[in-house]
Amino acid sequence: VGFGIWFAALTGWEAAHRKEVRIGLFAFPAAEAMLASISVLSRSIFIFHVLPYLLVLAENFRALFPRAGKRLNVRRISFVALACAASLVAVTWLRLYFYPPTHTLSLKHGAGTMGALDEIPKGSEVDPSELRHVKELAFAGAANQVIRLTVDRWLGLEGVLAVSSHPNLGAELLWSGIREDPKAGVKGMFQIISNATYSDSAKFTFLTLPGVAAVLFYSGSLAMVLVGMMLVTAALIATECIALAATRNIFVSSMIACVSVNVVCQMNVPYLLMVFFIQIYVALLFLFMIQRLPRPR
Repeated sequence: VGFGIWFAALTGWEAAHRKEVRIGLFAFPAAEAMLASISVLSRSIFIFHVLPYLLVLAENFRALFPRAGKRLNVRRISFVALACAASLVAVTWLRLYFYPPTHTLSLKHGAGTMGALDEIPKGSEVDPSELRHVKELAFAGAANQVIRLTVDRWLGLEGVLAVSSHPNLGAELLWSGIREDPKAGVKGMFQIISNATYSDSAKFTFLTLPGVAAVLFYSGSLAMVLVGMMLVTAALIATECIALAATRNIFVSSMIACVSVNVVCQMNVPYLLMVFFIQIYVALLFLFMIQRLPRPR
């Protein structure tokens, strides 16, 4: 997120000092989004790092590109689509390479986890043909995995459905969820409630995420969910407005708004959400101070 905000700030500063922005300027944020997506093996990172620019362009396209025509629109869309495709393919391939769905083979050889092949105890004999067959199945399912992203990523809704089935909802459960230690990992409260299939791994941590609405519903009160979501929405809007007022940079405020919404929707432990917003406001303070530095004449 830090690099995304920094690139947004640079883009805004560059755009503010030009009468007309060149399309090549947006190649750098798109490249940053692609590299960020690949580095953390998250396909959604690309979307939430590029979407802020698309939203700004949708509202300010003529101001940024006064002489633009249809050709420029096609080039812009084509470039972003190409970067998105490259990110999607790279992340999917790397996920299958570093963490293939080989849990059956791992369990068979005593790993005891739904993890990668490096979890298999040393000294275990694995049939090369068996290993090759498992990897072939994994990569063959890559295309199907990408296609199913549109129906397998109903984050928030899944969390609420899982929590609503829990028999012991109430203030005590909500308080336990608020105080939960992020180090709990796969032994965390929601992992147990949702019957998550992930297990401990020495190198990877995969979790099922509840989202802010599901965490609020730990209380068992729809009124609590309503009031809580209203307060969260107000906080998100306030953060976007503060970002715009502090930086006077529409790219920065758009970036912060998009990544904040993404983090809130994927919230698991409230403590980490608090840390995230502290980091956001520290970044805004840093940009505010930079913009107040004396400029050379």
